[in-house]
Amino acid sequence: MLINFSFENWSSFRDRTDFSLIVAKERQHGDRVPGIDKYKIKVLPITAIYGGNASGKTNFFGAFYFAKQFIVKGLPPDASIRVDPYRKVLVISAEGKTEREYFDMRRKQC
Repeated sequence: MLINFSFENWSSFRDRTDFSLIVAKERQHGDRVPGIDKYKIKVLPITAIYGGNASGKTNFFGAFYFAKQFIVKGLPPDASIRVDPYRKVLVISAEGKTEREYFDMRRKQC
């Protein structure tokens, strides 16, 4: 079960973006939210992504799809990762170093 997905420097997302399914400290409707007792957390059973036109929804799902394909299919040790250079955001730090993409997926086994 996926509980958190984070990435940065991907397409139009320069800064770190976190997508978490962990329930906040909300007390209202707490009896309707499923929990994982083993880890003492509650997770959302459903979520939605919404926003205005050109706000990054498609790029978010592109990052998610890339991570999924990378996990499911993998890559040979000497293979390179293909990225569309037109949509690639190249971030250069204050020190003049090129920054790399970052992905982090957290899951819990029930």
